[in-house]
Amino acid sequence: MSYDNKIPDEEQKQRTYENAAEARRNTLVDGSGNTISSHITTDGDYHLGTSVEQNVVADANNSSTTNLDPTEVFTGTSTSTLGVVGLQWSLKTTQNCEVCVEQSDDETNWDLSDCWDYRYALGGAGGTVQALKSYWRIKVTNQGPIATTSLRLSGVLCPIVESVPRILSNQGNLQVVASLRGDENYDRHAWINPTSELNTSPVPRLVGTAFNGLVIDERFWTPVVTNSATITQGGGININDLKIMQGSPSEKTNRKFKSVVKATSFN
Repeated sequence: MSYDNKIPDEEQKQRTYENAAEARRNTLVDGSGNTISSHITTDGDYHLGTSVEQNVVADANNSSTTNLDPTEVFTGTSTSTLGVVGLQWSLKTTQNCEVCVEQSDDETNWDLSDCWDYRYALGGAGGTVQALKSYWRIKVTNQGPIATTSLRLSGVLCPIVESVPRILSNQGNLQVVASLRGDENYDRHAWINPTSELNTSPVPRLVGTAFNGLVIDERFWTPVVTNSATITQGGGININDLKIMQGSPSEKTNRKFKSVVKATSFN
């Protein structure tokens, strides 16, 4: 169906069609004559069919097959990341290496650098880094004792990607924060000391020993009673002060100790 702007509206409205359905049917074609389709969507209506295609580009500036001597560094050439979300790298070689993805705004100051440890015994490795600046490059350092005998490094620019956080562990794993805290008192936490060990402190028992059995251990405790008061032991110390006779029982420890500021003691 065509619509001619040179023909008055009233005249065009009066046009007739051999088939009434022809007046409601239009076919869209591209420049090569291919039909452009429509698709039904969740709302029940038909809409113009569209698709998204990624233009994933292999970055020759940051790819290499040249072997590296011990401590030798491959440094890729700066490449623009504008229009790119994911910076992908992969490496397969015969020596342990360090792989770094660096990013810059001016191709001079490489302000961002994310590095991973490559272990050749584990096979090939790779990762995806989120593009945050205008340029990138890859650096690979041979950390092995001898030269590599084969090396395949690939850099890829990906416009659409679900990238992980920029900062990962040296093994490429997500970094999380874990906290050990008290079961009931949530304000109490466990800490890691400067040597990366669980920070612990000894709990001193400053008063006597545990009350086990039925006999008071007089090596550690001295009962003091007056006016028929009593002290017995059985799963703990039982003190009866006999208020009627104004009894005064007490249990004294035979141990002496130095006062320690903020030390926790248990009776």
